Amino acid sequence: IYIDNQITSSIAPSCIYVNPQGNVSLFNPDSQEIGPGKTGPYTIPGGQFGLQINFWYWAQEPYQDYSIGTWDCSNINKGECHNPDNSGGEFVMGKNCTIASMSPPVFGVGKETYVIADISAGIDGSGNCVVTIKPNQYTTCVTPGCCDYGLSVPGKCKEGKQGSYDPGCKSPPQ
Repeated sequence: IYIDNQITSSIAPSCIYVNPQGNVSLFNPDSQEIGPGKTGPYTIPGGQFGLQINFWYWAQEPYQDYSIGTWDCSNINKGECHNPDNSGGEFVMGKNCTIASMSPPVFGVGKETYVIADISAGIDGSGNCVVTIKPNQYTTCVTPGCCDYGLSVPGKCKEGKQGSYDPGCKSPPQ
């Protein structure tokens, strides 16, 4: 497949420093950083892959992972999950370059990639299968200043700011 990443750093300018190699990660099963534009081809073993948008989003609350129980993500200092976290989603390709299914990420508790971006697939004019990642009304709903849980500059979100968003967010995802 090819990936057409239409999410640019100008969409969430406070997140520009998060990952200079690319604002999207493809897991197939290796991790590859993907910048804006059309890139590829990528091999997708078994037709399944993961997509992560490398901006910071407040974690789902509560997060249910049936293999390990429920994580409490309400307090960023508890250490039960990363809060905030990147988006994540698992995708399975169907016949004729369609997305057969989308599900929450295998690991992590950030907002689902298919909620904070529009994900579609189709055949381009050259006959290639292309997965397109487009921003939607939730893509800009990042943490204030795109703060994280302590990995990068400007650094860790302050306790009590959970639920507040960067000014570009018009309506946060539920």
